[in-house]
Amino acid sequence: MGIQFSTIEGAFKKAVGCVSKSFDKTGSASAASIACMVSMACIVPAKAQEYNRVPASDNAQYSQCISYVNSNYEGGSLMSPYAGQTKAAAWCTCAWNETADDFRGNLGTFAETPRGKSMMKTSDVYAQWGI
Repeated sequence: MGIQFSTIEGAFKKAVGCVSKSFDKTGSASAASIACMVSMACIVPAKAQEYNRVPASDNAQYSQCISYVNSNYEGGSLMSPYAGQTKAAAWCTCAWNETADDFRGNLGTFAETPRGKSMMKTSDVYAQWGI
């Protein structure tokens, strides 16, 4: 799920072409050119700010989360938008950051509860998994 690199690259090339044609020799832009630039800016979604990495002291909880989501959901081994992280790793990093500091339970099962539902949505969007 998520956007493939070729789609992003194609949108970028289209946006660059649109922008380069948007200004005349005096540096003025027409209303149609401005509309083109604005529409191109909306094609490529911005990558969310990266969360803090999970510290070694919480590695057991983080590893449990990755194991759980990989066992119960498809696509966790695909690469996320974050360098060196699979979608499962990005999802669990987000989930770890979104829970209270004193939370010691299973992040994956917590996300499936009514209280964890908004965390699950946030983590899905962050990892670009299932959206």
